[in-house]
Amino acid sequence: MLRSSFILILGRVLGAAFGLISGIFLARILGAEKLGQYQIFLSTQTILITLVTLGIGNASIYFINKGKISEKEIVSSFLKILAIIAAISCLCFYFVINKNTGYFGSIDSISFLLFLLGTASLIIISVLRPILYARQKVLQVTFTNLLPSFILIIGVLGLVLWNKLDVSNALSIWGIGNFLALLFSLFFHRHYISLSQKINIKNVSEITFYGVKLSASNLLFILIGNTSVFFIKMLSVEGFSDVGLYSRAIAISSIVYMIPTAVGPLLFSRWSSSMVKNEYELEIQKTLRIFNTISFVIILLGSVFSSLIIYALYGEEYLSIQKTLIILLFSLIFQVMSEVFNNYLASQGKAILTMYSLLASFLVIVIGNIILVPLYGINGSAIAVLLSSITNSMILYLMVRRSIDIKLVNILIINRSDVLFLKQKIKL
Repeated sequence: MLRSSFILILGRVLGAAFGLISGIFLARILGAEKLGQYQIFLSTQTILITLVTLGIGNASIYFINKGKISEKEIVSSFLKILAIIAAISCLCFYFVINKNTGYFGSIDSISFLLFLLGTASLIIISVLRPILYARQKVLQVTFTNLLPSFILIIGVLGLVLWNKLDVSNALSIWGIGNFLALLFSLFFHRHYISLSQKINIKNVSEITFYGVKLSASNLLFILIGNTSVFFIKMLSVEGFSDVGLYSRAIAISSIVYMIPTAVGPLLFSRWSSSMVKNEYELEIQKTLRIFNTISFVIILLGSVFSSLIIYALYGEEYLSIQKTLIILLFSLIFQVMSEVFNNYLASQGKAILTMYSLLASFLVIVIGNIILVPLYGINGSAIAVLLSSITNSMILYLMVRRSIDIKLVNILIINRSDVLFLKQKIKL
């Protein structure tokens, strides 16, 4: 698992690098206002996908690992179902955007259709990609994760050279990248796709029912991550410009978060198998110590060199986000803890507990944004994120402690045994 984790983390690092590079060009050439419009489209797409996919992908891991339903049946059945859902969802997305151009801004029609093609692709990929985790196909997961970002950076570079970079073209390139990722995902699952496979309503219902539990948590998680963008657009004076500025602070601060999110599905897959209580205690505490130590170091370095990082990446126009960035960096340590706790609870079939925690966190971030954005602008939104992250991690910690004995003092800093463990595994 450690070797697979390194591959996934490396993929996340490359993905973050691609995202940063394309983000640099988008930020410097489009400017904060147009970048804000671009971000509103991406945030809306993310929420839509989470709403309609119902957590089926992650639920499938659980049923495959337990040997309850075959991978062939899951892939074949949900490909047919999600293809229909994707078409209907994108049609609704099209009408909503066209009816609300005052909020979203206008983009070229052909570019929007390509963006919608990518949206449909992401909906279908939502069930294909998690199943690769169940088979431990980390190289294929990494490839499909990286491909859209790679296409985006190549496309953005080409548009810059031809002086054609605008919001519409950037969104169309993103759509094309996600469509290509879908084609490769279908290729990786080709042995498990059968058009003649009948849809078993009972099995589909069981997966969907458990997926709804997971998706409720995922939806709340996505809402927590994107709510601030919509409140900034509605409540701040500058609108799109503040969204653009805030998105750059998020882009930098989220680099540390890519580590637990990359390994999270592997933890879920591993912890879904049978383990004794003592093994869970040792493994969760060790995982948290390693992740938290890495996070502490990156947060410290990011805070000290925040102005230099911002200037080097995005230029003088974005230096005003320094305080926002530092606040967001400190929130990430709590998000890292939440990711580990969340994967443990989900692996034990207790996803409903995560939903309760995220619901409380969502209420905190909504109330925080409503109160703080008018007072402090994007800094107020960052404070709301910090308060929400603390709320989520502490509630999850208390829930996990009901079943296994872990103490806060044992999950914060890496110890000598962890270092020796890592050295031994790296040598292997």
